[in-house]
Amino acid sequence: MFAMVYRWRVSPGKEQLLIDGWHRVTMAIHQECGSYGSRLHKADDGTWVAYARWPDRETRERAGTPDPEGEAMMREAILEYFPETRLTIVDDLLAEPEPMLEPMLEPEPMLEPEPALEPVPAFDSVPVFESGSQPQVVG
Repeated sequence: MFAMVYRWRVSPGKEQLLIDGWHRVTMAIHQECGSYGSRLHKADDGTWVAYARWPDRETRERAGTPDPEGEAMMREAILEYFPETRLTIVDDLLAEPEPMLEPMLEPEPMLEPEPALEPVPAFDSVPVFESGSQPQVVG
């Protein structure tokens, strides 16, 4: 297997444009060029990093540009490009959770526990259902 690492510095205020463009481009490349997808990360130093996996180097080299509009969005957002890193995967112990289809969001705040329910008063009659019969009320 083969992987690519891309790294950029994004213009202030253009972060969402990068995310939207990257999402479009990644989906198109996965569907039309045979990639295994990609992950987009924001690094502690403020740069953005994308990691993309491919079945092999040749498939990556043959990949075209199936979404020019998405690529234009990314170009508009990117202030600085860093050199790409090409990686040959020699061992893989990454355990994949369920595929993430939505962007990561901040976790919702924990809610206070619900108060205990009051007991339900007893009924004068209880419905009884017997197999093969109509419901009856006995009292």
